[in-house]
Amino acid sequence: MADTMRWFGEYRQALRGLLRRWGLDRDPTLTCQTTYRWLQEFQGDRYDFPTPNHSELMIKRSVN
Repeated sequence: MADTMRWFGEYRQALRGLLRRWGLDRDPTLTCQTTYRWLQEFQGDRYDFPTPNHSELMIKRSVN
């Protein structure tokens, strides 16, 4: 299975929709950044977060 790569903006947009649907008044950018940091801390062996051109990517590594 190939690694999955998505841009920060893609996740932020998806999170914005979820927060609205759930009726939560949260900043999607801050919430997404917080989620990234938690994943780095607790699932760092499964995710990479390169920052080409000042925009963050999240890459979920395939599990063998």
